[in-house]
Amino acid sequence: MSEKQHISLKQRFFLWAGTHVAGATIRMLKKTVSMTVVGGENLKETLAKHGRAIFVFWHGKMIIPTMRHIGDKIVVLVSEHGDGEIIARALLSLGFDLVRGSTTRGGTKALREMIQWFDEPVIIAITPDGPKGPYHELKIGAVVLAQRTGVPILPMSAFTNKPLLLKSWDRFHVVKPFEQCVLFYGKPIYIEKELTGDKLQEKCKYVEQTLHNLDQEAEAYFITKKNFKE
Repeated sequence: MSEKQHISLKQRFFLWAGTHVAGATIRMLKKTVSMTVVGGENLKETLAKHGRAIFVFWHGKMIIPTMRHIGDKIVVLVSEHGDGEIIARALLSLGFDLVRGSTTRGGTKALREMIQWFDEPVIIAITPDGPKGPYHELKIGAVVLAQRTGVPILPMSAFTNKPLLLKSWDRFHVVKPFEQCVLFYGKPIYIEKELTGDKLQEKCKYVEQTLHNLDQEAEAYFITKKNFKE
């Protein structure tokens, strides 16, 4: 956010909270919640093979993946919108690196920066329905990044035993202290370099449907108590 822009008192408060409160709250949550990981072998095998991955999960479900990966070498794509500034400050306070931009603002620059980050072993995390929706509709940026770099997409989903969803566009999933959480890692998805046009759009739909399927599994976890492999 440019220093020349007018910042209201309300905006100043939320920026302060993002800098000083949000990160500390997430660290506290990590110490109190009980987290089950399903499909962790997909992450291990992907990093063992490539040393890199593209995390993809919905905007409203960012808290649990963030808690899980504090301290890991992860670069997060964060929008340059006002809300993105608050998220950016919280993530920086947790030790994550950032690329600023989105499909609607700073997209080409952000894609170029993410490609450059893959010169070294790193994970890049993208919320493909952000920064403003539509809800759970995947934008093409993560797929293009995977296609240009050969780095696989690792789809993810998360849920809690006592879900509280805000009435925001992303139905943001609030995690409360002492809850039980589950985090799903799907199988890696590779995007063939020769795909264009309709074929590339079909692949985007496949990634989107995979995220929906993982959502269903994550949400069913505490209802059915299925014997998932951890």
